[in-house]
Amino acid sequence: MSTATVRLLALLVAIEKLSENPDHIKRISPIAYLEKNAILSLI
Repeated sequence: MSTATVRLLALLVAIEKLSENPDHIKRISPIAYLEKNAILSLI
């Protein structure tokens, strides 16, 4: 698997966690939070 694929899978997991508790991941990783917003804006 390419690095991009692995990152995308990790982000999809992060998005699932975000939908459960958005403030939690924002505290842990602002970058992951921004990446999630970027992906959702593309969908």
